[in-house]
Amino acid sequence: MNNSERLHGLDFCRAIFMVLGVFYHTALIYEIEQSWRVSSSYTSEFFSTITMFIHDFRMEAFYVIAGFFFMYIYKKNRKNFLTERVARAIVPLLFCGFTINYVMNIYSYNFVFDWGEINYYLHGQWLGHLWFLGNLIVYFIVLKPFCKHIDKLRDIGSLSLIILFVVMAPVLSILLLGVSKYTISSQYFFISFHSLLGYFPYFLLGCACCTWKKSFLSILNVKVFFISLLLYFSILFITNYGVVSPLLQKALERLSHGTLALAMISIFYNCGIKEGKVIKEISLSSYTIYLLHQPLVVLIYIFVFSKTTINIYLEYFLLVSLVLLASYSVHRYLVKPSKTFSLLFNGTYKKA
Repeated sequence: MNNSERLHGLDFCRAIFMVLGVFYHTALIYEIEQSWRVSSSYTSEFFSTITMFIHDFRMEAFYVIAGFFFMYIYKKNRKNFLTERVARAIVPLLFCGFTINYVMNIYSYNFVFDWGEINYYLHGQWLGHLWFLGNLIVYFIVLKPFCKHIDKLRDIGSLSLIILFVVMAPVLSILLLGVSKYTISSQYFFISFHSLLGYFPYFLLGCACCTWKKSFLSILNVKVFFISLLLYFSILFITNYGVVSPLLQKALERLSHGTLALAMISIFYNCGIKEGKVIKEISLSSYTIYLLHQPLVVLIYIFVFSKTTINIYLEYFLLVSLVLLASYSVHRYLVKPSKTFSLLFNGTYKKA
């Protein structure tokens, strides 16, 4: 496989990790612990398991891929590189945060908002699921001066890179989360310091993986997938059934996130390595789908399914399907052909 074919796989990974937000947030409605924006009177342990599994890898894996492509674009020596990266994040963040998210928040009856007060804006109550874009903006700005140094890193072996995934990145994340807990715990505007510090090691690892491209791509195989998955479930077994302290249990849980992230990147990379029509459409529309999916999950549930008595699993399937169809249709028929909506939803003033 040549390099361009390999990047199709990584782009597919990025798209999948974004689209999985639909499955994750919809499942939150039906999980046992009712703590999301809206909730169903029908619950199932099955959906609690889904949310736990997806939560254990999705954002860690996403930030690794985001860091990779940040460095990948930097290496192309584009003019206005930083401006373009920030615009791609901040324009959709502000547009969707202050318009579509406002409507979502109105119908999020399990949450309380400071309507009409400065706290609604200052402390990020308008942000919702777009917090990850705030992190990206900070990472872009902070790491831009260091890109030239990251680009000079010497390549490392496959085993060393696997250790970075399953040990070093999670350990650094644990340490930074400890710093955030005892120093900065609040959220301001679009910055949540807890998630900002917690996911930073994975974005930085992704940047390094771009420099170590040959080694990185070499570990994205089915063998590593199965080994990483086995290690993840082993750690999960120890945390649930082993005699460990609460502090060690939390540390092991964080370690399992890096392990599962590596497994999921490996399997989805291989699923998307050959870009077909369907894979291309998923990759191109994934940003719009992510921006719209959470408001659509809330609104479609409220207006269509909140009063129904159909089977809980069928309801989940129908809700996920409708959200995917509606968000993809917006991309296909509104964002893709329009320069204005391409700017508002994708942060670029050109057809998607």
